[in-house]
Amino acid sequence: MQGSANRRIHNDMEHFKYLTGAIVCLLLLASCANTRGGVLAASPDWVRDPHTLFDRQTYLAAVGNGNSRALAESDAIGRLVSIFGQSIQVDKRVAESYWEAVDRGAAASWTQTTAIGDRIYLVT
Repeated sequence: MQGSANRRIHNDMEHFKYLTGAIVCLLLLASCANTRGGVLAASPDWVRDPHTLFDRQTYLAAVGNGNSRALAESDAIGRLVSIFGQSIQVDKRVAESYWEAVDRGAAASWTQTTAIGDRIYLVT
């Protein structure tokens, strides 16, 4: 009798392990689900199509996406620029130089210069 009770407990534990594993897998899958459609569905019409608010004949309009407002605005500007078929490239450089005059093994004077340059290219 005791042997069959131990087997039943062992079988119950095995079923519990499989059930727990299945529940964990389902929870992981549910947490990875994309909610973008739900958010977009709750958004105003102009987010899906900005021309519902701004007349296409009069205005150029674009909506940007991003993790912050600044990124979304930057994305919207890029979308507006793409209407004209242009590309904007920014080249930013920082150059630093250090010059030291040595007299008899000791520093007599030194100069440090920093130059920052920005170049913006519009390609049409």
